[in-house]
Amino acid sequence: MMVVRSPLPRATIDDVDVSAALEAPGVLGVLTARNLDRVPRIPIRVGPTAQLQESLQPVLAVDQVRYVGEPIAIVLAASPSAASDAVSLVHVDLTTLSGDSQDLGGGTSSSPHLLDEVEARFGPATEIFAGADLIVESEFHTSRRTGLPLETRQLVAEWRAGELHVWGVTKFVEFTRRTLADFFGISVSSVVCHRMDVGGMFGVRGEVYPEDFLVPWAARVMGRPVRWDEGRREHLLSINHAGEQHHQARVAIDAAGRLLALEDRVTLELGAYARPIGSRLPHIIVETLPGPYDWAAVDLACRGFANNRTPVGTIRGPAAFETAFVRERLIDMAASRLGIDPVEMRRTNLIRHESIPHRISFEGSNGSIAYDSGDFPASLAEFEKLVGWDSLREAIAKRQAAGEAVGLGWAMTMIHSGLGKAESVVLELDTSGTFLLRTSAAEVGQGLDSTIANLVHEHLGAPLECVTVESGEAVEGVEGNGTFSSRSTIFVGGAALDAVQGIRKIATERAADLLGASTSVIQLGPNGAIGPRDEVSWKELAPLRSVGHLRMPEPTYGFAVHLAQVTVERETGEVVLEKLWVGYDCGRVLNPIGVIEQLTGGAVAGVSGALHERIVFDEDMPVSASLADYVLARAADVPIVRCYAFEAEPSAGNPLGAKGAGEAGTIGAGAAVANAVADAIGDAGSSLCELPVRPAAVFAVMHRWTRDGAHV
Repeated sequence: MMVVRSPLPRATIDDVDVSAALEAPGVLGVLTARNLDRVPRIPIRVGPTAQLQESLQPVLAVDQVRYVGEPIAIVLAASPSAASDAVSLVHVDLTTLSGDSQDLGGGTSSSPHLLDEVEARFGPATEIFAGADLIVESEFHTSRRTGLPLETRQLVAEWRAGELHVWGVTKFVEFTRRTLADFFGISVSSVVCHRMDVGGMFGVRGEVYPEDFLVPWAARVMGRPVRWDEGRREHLLSINHAGEQHHQARVAIDAAGRLLALEDRVTLELGAYARPIGSRLPHIIVETLPGPYDWAAVDLACRGFANNRTPVGTIRGPAAFETAFVRERLIDMAASRLGIDPVEMRRTNLIRHESIPHRISFEGSNGSIAYDSGDFPASLAEFEKLVGWDSLREAIAKRQAAGEAVGLGWAMTMIHSGLGKAESVVLELDTSGTFLLRTSAAEVGQGLDSTIANLVHEHLGAPLECVTVESGEAVEGVEGNGTFSSRSTIFVGGAALDAVQGIRKIATERAADLLGASTSVIQLGPNGAIGPRDEVSWKELAPLRSVGHLRMPEPTYGFAVHLAQVTVERETGEVVLEKLWVGYDCGRVLNPIGVIEQLTGGAVAGVSGALHERIVFDEDMPVSASLADYVLARAADVPIVRCYAFEAEPSAGNPLGAKGAGEAGTIGAGAAVANAVADAIGDAGSSLCELPVRPAAVFAVMHRWTRDGAHV
């Protein structure tokens, strides 16, 4: 299968002529919306609102196209080359619409393009700003970017005796099954999702997209398996985008450098349709803006608008990457204005350990966020010791005094993990003596299977080689919420721990019965159960089955510190990242190597977003639709990243005491790099207010060029 996509961002579809394509060699069929009695729309998975529900994406465009890359038709052929040739033979007659005539967002609100808005406030922000010793304010812009996994998406579908079998990557197995069952009017049990191994989701992969309907539909129409391999160009046009935000933000500070109030008015561009993430992005923006600091008041508002661009969803560290940049740049600007060292200003304003747990309760029905555990000042002190902060600062000061454009930049962030509220797993012992744990959460390269297998081994006592984990499995009667927001180890691990306790209880009772002994004298060991005079093997105790559960109504929060060191080439404005350090309070570290790998990979992604990644549009026409135009950090652009995992205090919200690490390396990287660049060019108090930090902008600041090209 190959997809015929819109070449225009807004147009009416006057006709789709497939006749020439149908006559092409090797072509087996061409399907459009006219072949469907009902064109399904992709549902919202989380955070539905009335306005968003009216803006769901159809799986094929019907009468209008709303962004470049929107699917219009599919071509089915016996080979990829035949399908590719036939795509160019499908003639789509389009009439371009002006932006004002396009019906985006359903048109039910006061503004036809407004899709979502969230407000959150507490404390007397207006009064604080009126009496503040210093107010620092600026406008910030963050560019569109995407997750860009090494492997683009692939999908295979086949119908077998009324069952739909799908081979592809999903991080929400249950949601995907329910959605496909609704699309095709079949029972959820008739949808079988087969797990595939990949090297990461990065937020963009594993959601439900139009192709997740189109491939099974084509397979049903053709009566044979259908495969789709996504090209890199269509990947850049159609996968989730993120990050297109504009902030009008300010902070109120007293003369001693105490942060008093934070205000931000955020505009978020959401693209042409609502993606399954629903209203979560505006909520994440207001939830993450306060960070780890003890504010007396905040006044935040985010408005999400539709536009004629690829729909926006999640990528690694969604929205929090951008809000960290805004908040941490404002703090550096304030520190510069007051002549206070940036790290000292942050240290002064961190939430103290005695105030943990710390809850921020917003007015009205906007809920609250709770920092459940941690010691932020202690983690910062440990981080400074590990990086050798005093000697590092002295070395950089000497280089600056010698005329080098070199700088250091700090960022401190909070990372939520463990969304989804509930999870269940099944742990079984079969007659071969093998323990099998089944979970619908997905192993996507983050090491979930090995982490959970080690956890079962550690708490059950059975040999590690006798423990198997099957992730991405739909288990009847078992609740699963998927893999996202660094939740899998917390929820699957906690539920696995509960299942282990269940197995231990059942095994002990069965062994006591077989050995004619009291349960109080039965001991479980690597080979099975041991009684006073005899023992029984795990094989003899089989079969055993236990369902484990974990409920956690609120996420847990981890504290992260980033420190970047950069130099800037005066002749070009090019930024060279020399060093990057990341420290993160994981609560309890279950897999030390895995945590460091997650932090390191996340940090590299953050650096790429800080200095390179930018999807450019020209009047809603995408310019960055290939890797020649969408620039990523290369290996040579990233130094060795030093990452440290702290165990300041176990999470109070789950039995493992763990906090997710998948996004911790990413979220603060953009802010730290930008602050380091500002320090290097002597501009900490003013101009660098856009991500990515581009050489042209840096050069202009360094050489004080005015807008009309005159040199100051």
